Amino acid sequence: MITQDFAQTFVVSKQAVRGRAVAAQETPLDRKVISVILAGAVGLGLIAQLALSLMIQSGQAQLSAQTTKKTEMIKTQNGLAGKREALLDQKTFALSAEKLGLYLPDTHQVRRL
Repeated sequence: MITQDFAQTFVVSKQAVRGRAVAAQETPLDRKVISVILAGAVGLGLIAQLALSLMIQSGQAQLSAQTTKKTEMIKTQNGLAGKREALLDQKTFALSAEKLGLYLPDTHQVRRL
């Protein structure tokens, strides 16, 4: 690192005096501190990247599981809708009524209100 005097040029009794750059010396401790900070930043970046990749992988697994469940539910729903239509069929009602001993009323048994 380079430091300079405050005044580059100033006049002292008709003489021009120039300031010169003074180089500051780096100590080995400064380099160690900088290298430790950089190593920590790199380590932290790697840990963050690993955590993010694990979170993405977990999210993809959950999405896949939910897609499978949705497909199964749609198949079940379609099957139940088919059974419902079969149970609501008029012939099915008539067969169920016959099994229970119920018959349609005759015309003289029906009253209109």
